Amino acid sequence: MNRLKEGLLNVVLGACFLLPAVPSAVADTNAVVGPLTSNTNITWNWKKECYLGSSSDTNGFVSGSNGWHGAGSTGILDAVANEHYVFDSWSGTINSTNNPLYVAMNSPHTVQANFKEKLTEMGTPEKWLDEHNLDEDLTDPDKDGHYTWEEYVADTVPTNTESVFYTSINGPSNVVLNNTSLERTYGLNYRESLTDGAWQNYTNGITGNGGSMSIHVDAKEESDNRHYQGTVRKEE
Repeated sequence: MNRLKEGLLNVVLGACFLLPAVPSAVADTNAVVGPLTSNTNITWNWKKECYLGSSSDTNGFVSGSNGWHGAGSTGILDAVANEHYVFDSWSGTINSTNNPLYVAMNSPHTVQANFKEKLTEMGTPEKWLDEHNLDEDLTDPDKDGHYTWEEYVADTVPTNTESVFYTSINGPSNVVLNNTSLERTYGLNYRESLTDGAWQNYTNGITGNGGSMSIHVDAKEESDNRHYQGTVRKEE
C-alpha cells in the first residue's frame, strides 16, 4: 500500500479496477498489470490510519502494537518492569494506570510507560536490600539496635555496626546528631520523662552534613533534666 503521510496521520491507498475486456480485479497496491483492450474505469479507495508510538523510562520497556493502525481500531500496549520495579502509570496523550493499555485509535497517540521502585510493606526499596545482600527489612543483621528499614530511612549501612544514626550530649547545652546524611532531614524532640508524656518538637527541617551536627539547647532547659531524641526522615 502507498501512504500519504501528514504528521502522525496516514491516508492509505487501495484500488478497485473495472476492466471491461477482462475479469474485474481488486488490488491493494497502486500498480496493477493487465491488458487494456478498451476503455477502463478505475476507482481509488482510501482509508485513514493513526500512529501509535510508545516509550518508557529506564526502569522497564513496552511491548505491543506500536505503529500504524486503521482509524477506529484498537492498539494494545503492555508495560513490563525491570527487576525491583513495578509499573506506575502512562503519560503523554493518554494518562492512565491501566496495564495493559487498550488505545482507541481514533487519533494519533504517543505515550510513555513510567515505573517506580518496588517497596516492602515498610517502604524499603527491594533494590536497596539487594545491594546489601538482604532479603527482608524487619531484622537487625548488624545488631546495632536498628531494624534494616530504619537504616534505610537514616541512610546508614544495615550490615555495619559503626554506621548507625544516634544522639549524644556534648557539654551542658549541645545535643549531637551523629552519622547524618546529606540526603536526609533531621530534627530534635524532647520530653521531661523517658517514660511519661509525648515527645515534643524542639527543632526540625535540618539537612544533614554527612557527619555529626551539634544543636544548641538552652542551658536552663538542660538543667531541668529534659531528655532529647534525634529524628531523621527521607524526603519524598
